[in-house]
Amino acid sequence: MELEVYDNPNCRGSGQLVFNDQEEAPRRVTGMVVTTPTGDAVCDVTGVGDGGMFCPAFAVKVNDSGEGTAFLIYGGSWGLRFRRKTDAARSWDLQDTLQWGESYKVYGSAEDIIF
Repeated sequence: MELEVYDNPNCRGSGQLVFNDQEEAPRRVTGMVVTTPTGDAVCDVTGVGDGGMFCPAFAVKVNDSGEGTAFLIYGGSWGLRFRRKTDAARSWDLQDTLQWGESYKVYGSAEDIIF
């Protein structure tokens, strides 16, 4: 699986990355535990596509040289967008300073991923 996120209004780019996926189909992700500057937080997650259109986020099991396997969490061409679960009433918005974007995440296990 190839992943490439360019610099955009949601997040910094990732460059082109290649992952060897192990599952037949990606699984939709709606939330995850994310490390933030104030500690771990349960967050909603969505993908962001071209032009800032919101789309589903997905996880797929991939090979990981350190752990053996890991979960790649990815969104659209503009990456992933997060908001704390406590802010779930707020609509997804690229201008909202309580939300933030990242190009992708890799987790060693599924225990912190909400499918």
